[in-house]
Amino acid sequence: MSRRPELGYLDEGVNLDDADLYRRAIEEASNCTLLPPAAYRSLVFTHLEDERVWTRDWVCIGTEHDVVADGDMLPYTVGYHGIHVRRDPDGALVGAFNMAQHGGCRMVPLQCQNGTKTGCSFTSCGYSRDRGPITSAELEQGSGASHQYLGLRPERLLPVQVDTQSALIFVNLDLDASPMAKGRKAHNLVPAIDDTRTAERWFEFDCNWKLLAQHLLAMDEARAPAIGDYAWLHGVSGELNVAWCFPNLLVLSNGSSRCVIVLQPTAIGRTLCRVQVFSAPDDGSDWFDRVEARGQSGVWSMAALSRSWRNEDDGSGSSATQPLQRDPAGIWGQRRLVERITKTISSRDELQLFGRAKEYMI
Repeated sequence: MSRRPELGYLDEGVNLDDADLYRRAIEEASNCTLLPPAAYRSLVFTHLEDERVWTRDWVCIGTEHDVVADGDMLPYTVGYHGIHVRRDPDGALVGAFNMAQHGGCRMVPLQCQNGTKTGCSFTSCGYSRDRGPITSAELEQGSGASHQYLGLRPERLLPVQVDTQSALIFVNLDLDASPMAKGRKAHNLVPAIDDTRTAERWFEFDCNWKLLAQHLLAMDEARAPAIGDYAWLHGVSGELNVAWCFPNLLVLSNGSSRCVIVLQPTAIGRTLCRVQVFSAPDDGSDWFDRVEARGQSGVWSMAALSRSWRNEDDGSGSSATQPLQRDPAGIWGQRRLVERITKTISSRDELQLFGRAKEYMI
């Protein structure tokens, strides 16, 4: 697949990294609208998110409960990049890009270029659906999983930055990125994360990840992040305390019970939710019912928006009749996203036509 990010991100008649396109989406709460339709339906916009968000931000991929024993591995596709985090014999977590980024293909097949993760036997590929954690026994030298993820010389794989906060595992694909900010530390927010994991389940909803996040939080009132705590948004949702660590980590809590949701886009309009529950063994909180109900509301909202766009779309990537954005979490998330996708990437090369290309992780 040929992608030329140095030529811009153009689709639906607009430049998708133009700040003016998102002016109304970051206004004050009373006038704030949803993002332009292209942000929820454009394949080119997913490439922009891949370049400016998924490969630049600290992204949560799971918890330390996923990789308990020495040699255990947690695979995860970040944007269009297959990576894994493995538990070393000394107990440290080490991340790297997978060996078989395109599986057994010499180039990315056409059916894998439409933004939808495909079901493929090569789960290490950045364009296929992920599998769950892999035990050390499955990674014995010579096994199929070992060849896909580690290859014959694992020490030669491109490294990935890894950090943990209160048992949450974060990765950053940009080796030049700064360490995780102090404000991201989650131990004060989710102390029960270090307790026993009592349940785990994956859900998938036909809803774009940005819209789904605000519906899963269903935030009634947002609390302004503290100084130095820029990455987190805290708020309340009924009797629940909820939080969003941009871009893809949601935490819902009720007393000592915590529900951790890791969002992972699997298509332009579909999102996988990796849900883990941390609570006392006798806690009766049914988090899965909450997640399913809130996720379904996101599906209905996405479907309603799609119908309205088909009826009212003027043919461009922006619509003058975009609905107002009333959700406090949605407003906060849009502002974080726009800050990233409109950020100018500086070039250290004097050849301006091709200078930007090496700044991109494609």
